[in-house]
Amino acid sequence: MSFSSPPNDPSPNSPTPIRPLSVGNVVSAAFRLYRANFQQYLGIAWQATLWVIVPLLLLLVPAVYIFSLANNRASAAQGLGLFSIVVTVWVATYIYCLSYYLAHAAAITRLAYSELLGQPEDPKAVQRITQSRRWSFWGSTFLLGLLIGGISIVSAIVFFIAIGVVAGSSGAIRFTASGRPIVDDPAVALAVGGLFLLGLLLWLTWLTWMSARFFLPEVTIAVEDNVGAAASLSRSWNLTKRNAWRIVGVLLVAFLVTLPIQILLQIISEVANKLIAVSFPVNSPSYAVITFIASMILSFGISMVILPYWQAIKAVVYYDLRSRREGLGLNLRDR
Repeated sequence: MSFSSPPNDPSPNSPTPIRPLSVGNVVSAAFRLYRANFQQYLGIAWQATLWVIVPLLLLLVPAVYIFSLANNRASAAQGLGLFSIVVTVWVATYIYCLSYYLAHAAAITRLAYSELLGQPEDPKAVQRITQSRRWSFWGSTFLLGLLIGGISIVSAIVFFIAIGVVAGSSGAIRFTASGRPIVDDPAVALAVGGLFLLGLLLWLTWLTWMSARFFLPEVTIAVEDNVGAAASLSRSWNLTKRNAWRIVGVLLVAFLVTLPIQILLQIISEVANKLIAVSFPVNSPSYAVITFIASMILSFGISMVILPYWQAIKAVVYYDLRSRREGLGLNLRDR
């Protein structure tokens, strides 16, 4: 499966430029890829999901143990000490499993991209390639989390300090000795509240824009040669330049497409919880364990079905941006 857009004022001495795919075209192309390769992509998504389920199941046993000791202080203290050791081991296990999850997800993206180029690859060969780069996938995810999280935390601290100074200096809000806030000037307090909401809106807008600018790190690692964790972030930043809000539009439409599935999941989850509550007391350990397992099965089942669609979206966006920026001479590496 391959496609291209019609030329736009081509020059005889330069590669034929590609018109940007519209938001609707990106989503529909991803859906066609998903539908045409559903069985293949779903099989890989199933493997990816298993890598995430395993550490969660491993955490369930000590969690139930600690819960059962909650009423015994001495046993609870001993249990918490054991639990801290188990959690440390679990975190290491989760990181290891997450690297494989990211590698399998990226394999779907590379397979989708190869379909767009008209150069289909062998799924097993692609999985070997992406699994050999799994720590680069994990590293890019970790670095991106540090970047966005760090900027968000610093910005929040500065913002709340500024809000506190404004509110305190204006006398709109003061605090009692116990720390309870008292509003002396409702008008100024309302203005401070408005500033808080404005700050929250600005942060959400910035977060959305950043998500679009760093939408493609895993694709660059999966498809291109010698692209490490840090380089993938830079590569995504460069590819998405002047296209961030168009990518946001793609994400919004793609989310709306999957929204009915999310709503259905919520309905099924609520029904399942009510059925479980009929047989087990709501405050019993059995109810907590069974509802956890049921919700996990439902959520991971839906995620397994949706994951290939989102990976296909990334492949189409990457194909579109590379086609227009670097021409049609796009070849897959490590064939």
